[in-house]
Amino acid sequence: MKDFIDDDDDDDEEENDGAEFGIKDEAPAEKSFMINHIPLFSSCSHYSHFQTVVKALLINALDNTFLKSLYDGTRRKKYAQEMRTSLHFYDERFVLPRLENLKQRSRWKERYKERVECYPSMKVVSIGVRRGPCQACEMHRHSKYMVILSGQQYDTKTLEDDSFMPHDKQGLNVGSVCVERTQVYHRLRHFKYHLFKLCCSVLEQEEEHEDEPVKDVVLKVYSLLDGQGWIKKQYDQFEDCLNDADYFQEEKLD
Repeated sequence: MKDFIDDDDDDDEEENDGAEFGIKDEAPAEKSFMINHIPLFSSCSHYSHFQTVVKALLINALDNTFLKSLYDGTRRKKYAQEMRTSLHFYDERFVLPRLENLKQRSRWKERYKERVECYPSMKVVSIGVRRGPCQACEMHRHSKYMVILSGQQYDTKTLEDDSFMPHDKQGLNVGSVCVERTQVYHRLRHFKYHLFKLCCSVLEQEEEHEDEPVKDVVLKVYSLLDGQGWIKKQYDQFEDCLNDADYFQEEKLD
């Protein structure tokens, strides 16, 4: 299954190509107001951006070069620009500011931050009270939990897996405040990656579609998921992650 759209098509089609994946713009009057009066916000709602991100992830699940070509500028048509915009809002407006706040308001050491950033899977095990410093902040507190980090590292934009040390696993003894912060941070940090893996699983469960254009498969599967409430369920979980991060950074100081 090759490219779903030839980006070298006539520019005359550019006006309508956003509609090919059901990407809808806001009403002109509302869009004009948002752009002129609230420049830091998109004319789309959070949920609209999330829907577009899901479509981009579904495409990438079928064509694993899609996100890479989206970010390197190979795809220049309107639908690609709109998907880049929604991915940008997801990362730069929704997720990264909250992650930065969680890190800045902690005493985590750089080495611990890097580990939590790198490993997409996490398990927390209660180990009872242990003497010695917390391995997240290195303060001398009782460590009650072990954070076990594992999974294949990946590119945060293209979501391509990194083949370096695929079976590596890290176990770190941490205190109660640091383990709570780690759970909130890790869940939000790797939400898009796990959402992409869910999209891959959904497509694997569908009937064979080797002869269908990627665009048709994506629209069909997206419509099915939307009708089942699957996308709204994923968005609700994403919102929970955002709210948890907001609550934690306001209420839980180390």
